[in-house]
Amino acid sequence: MFSKQISVKFEAWVRMKNTTPTTARAEIQNYGGSAIYANISNNGVWKYISVSDIMVTNGQIDVGFYVDSPGGTTLHIDDARVTKQ
Repeated sequence: MFSKQISVKFEAWVRMKNTTPTTARAEIQNYGGSAIYANISNNGVWKYISVSDIMVTNGQIDVGFYVDSPGGTTLHIDDARVTKQ
C-alpha cells in the first residue's frame, strides 16, 4: 500500500521461449489511471522491461503478467519490483 499520491517505477527481467504467443505482456492496473502494458518479445533471451513515472493516486497498484498462447509458451520472470521514484 502506498500513500495517496506517489510516483513509482515498475521493472522486471523476463525471458520467453518456445511457442510464440498471440499476446505476452506485463500489465499495470488499478493505480488510479488507465491500464499500462509492457509487451514481451519471444526471442529466448533475458530482457529488462520497465515503466517509469506511474502516478499512483488511489494508494494501490496491481501488476500482473498475461500470456495468450495456443500452448507451449514458457515465460520466466525474475526480480520484478515496484519502487518509489
